[in-house]
Amino acid sequence: MPILITAPHATAHFRLNKLKRQEFYTGAISNILHSITGCHALYTNRLSELDPNYYDNSDFKITLKEILHKFNIQLVIDIHGTGTSRIDDIFPGTGNQNEFLLGKEDFVKGLFKCAASCKITIGSFNIFPALKQDTIAKFAARKMKIPAIQLEINRKLREPKTNPVYFKRLVKFLSGYVSIMGNNY
Repeated sequence: MPILITAPHATAHFRLNKLKRQEFYTGAISNILHSITGCHALYTNRLSELDPNYYDNSDFKITLKEILHKFNIQLVIDIHGTGTSRIDDIFPGTGNQNEFLLGKEDFVKGLFKCAASCKITIGSFNIFPALKQDTIAKFAARKMKIPAIQLEINRKLREPKTNPVYFKRLVKFLSGYVSIMGNNY
């Protein structure tokens, strides 16, 4: 499967010398997707001295670059978490006017198709565009020339104990999306 799922905030990390907490269950979700679909997964497993989604000189991005080359990755899906105060389930980030997709608009069509079939709502692409800092999506697209999308996932979907129905729906949606996109290659 030529797709890489990343979860750079699966553990606590430092950004601008401030400790930021992890985005709950993003690492587990990337691991589950690897198990179900055979896609590649890269996630943090300990405190990161440099936020991998903010600094290009992080160890995470060094490993990311190696994986992208070694396994001929054709799409990077970078997963993150947002709070429950937002109405929608998923907020995609693809840069300015989908620039991080590098002309592969089918990645957006597939996202909406899978979301509709799983009763997942897609929020605005402008909430978390993955554009401001040195994000994984920006790094993959601009520096590595590989299409990328950042997905901010509402916490209500990422809580397997408190919301198992939503969690199952999220896994079905993401595994379906990975499978459909992976079969295009």
